[in-house]
Amino acid sequence: MPTFFKRTWATINLDNLAHNINQLKDHTAKGIMAVIKANAYGHGDTAIARELESLGIREFAVSNVLEAMHLIDNDIKSDILIFGNTPDSHLGLLSRSNLIQAINSIDDAISLSEFAVANNTEVRTHIKLDTGMGRVGLRGDAAALCDDVVKMHSLSGLNVEGIFTHLAAADSEDPADISYTHSQIKLFDDTIALLAARDITFDRVHIANSAGAIYYRDECRADFDRLGIAIYGHSPDCSHEMELDLKPVMELKSAISTIKPIGESGCIGYGRTYTANSDIIVATVPVGYADGYPRLLSNRGEVLIRGKRAPIIGRVCMDQIMIDVTDIEDVSAGDIVTLFGYDGDEYISLDEIATKCSTINYEILCGIGLRVPRIIYKNGRVIDIIEYL
Repeated sequence: MPTFFKRTWATINLDNLAHNINQLKDHTAKGIMAVIKANAYGHGDTAIARELESLGIREFAVSNVLEAMHLIDNDIKSDILIFGNTPDSHLGLLSRSNLIQAINSIDDAISLSEFAVANNTEVRTHIKLDTGMGRVGLRGDAAALCDDVVKMHSLSGLNVEGIFTHLAAADSEDPADISYTHSQIKLFDDTIALLAARDITFDRVHIANSAGAIYYRDECRADFDRLGIAIYGHSPDCSHEMELDLKPVMELKSAISTIKPIGESGCIGYGRTYTANSDIIVATVPVGYADGYPRLLSNRGEVLIRGKRAPIIGRVCMDQIMIDVTDIEDVSAGDIVTLFGYDGDEYISLDEIATKCSTINYEILCGIGLRVPRIIYKNGRVIDIIEYL
């Protein structure tokens, strides 16, 4: 039995990744910057980056310099944009590794310029505008933003290659949010126009996240789209219908470890939150909240076994869950359990799990723990196994 069948594993389907990229390319007709921060949303950053490079993607984005260096150390050659600030102690990595640093304030730009001049080097940068997210970036009306960008553009040691912003509510169908998104796009476009009038242009201009690319394709008139959740096969908001046929890249699997009968009135799990009202058959599955399987699914989630749904009974433990398999014929230890994904014609979506947990699909994906191996599939066969622990 392969080592990854000993406990719980995530399957990563690179064919589905390729399908999603092709769908998105056809839909947007723009270049793609792939967001692969947080271990590629839990999928395995190096495996995802290598496949994306083979598909022609040459622009990546990550959260911090250590995520960027992990990609470089694993021979990823594409441009990498770092969203978050880089500590002074790590600034040397930016120029030595040809990384691109997002600049979120004038003070950040000055500090980076001083470092570059003192070390006789140049740092590649993209300027971030805060057009309404309220998080990081330059803030103001178009004229003020233009003035600030002009100041930053004149600083020595900075190669200002790009400019971008982030849409706060592009995944919403609420009329107020739609109006807000349009106002963000207009502020960004107005700023770019004012800068162009002062002979300042950029090699890279990007505004659309996954939601912006899907729902505001025509309004977001930039060079390329900055895509995250969509490339992994999921909607930015499960309540907002997509035209695209995206396929989930990850499925989460486990296997039954033990089966036992529990008599009527028998209690299951911590806190005795489930009591059997008849004789039942209980299967224990070695997955829990330490693996990123949400405790909020206690007594309310379902899994797939032999193509059928079976309820979780009792609390989700750190390392195990208990399942009522009374109605599933011929169930036995070793049977594969699908926590989300397909089993025959049955399917448990990530959105179903996220909805039951009152959260979003992003959080479930990013929460899949490092002790869960990623099994990389391409053309129907395993091509790599990533084991972190």
